Amino acid sequence: MNQPLTDSEARNIFINGAEDFYSLSANPQFSNSAELFDAWLTEHDRQLLAKTEAEAGKRISSELKLEHASDAHARTEPSRAYIQGCKAARSLLEDAIRDLTQEQGTL
Repeated sequence: MNQPLTDSEARNIFINGAEDFYSLSANPQFSNSAELFDAWLTEHDRQLLAKTEAEAGKRISSELKLEHASDAHARTEPSRAYIQGCKAARSLLEDAIRDLTQEQGTL
């Protein structure tokens, strides 16, 4: 299982791969590199979420349909669909991080 990037690993990816797209001279609204890095990281997280959100939503929807068809939704325990959706989202996010890490390694 992949572990999330540490702050220093994320900063290294930023320094080694993203400065062409995010430079202080090209983005005068940022006063220092820390602000620029935060903006880059926020955009990166948004893109990962968008990539995983649609697929996880499809999986949750199909699980909910199955639960309603079988009256399993009346349980008081956490919804199986919710648990499966969380697992799906985690798996997709880990895949996206792994892909990004591999892409950065080939630059």
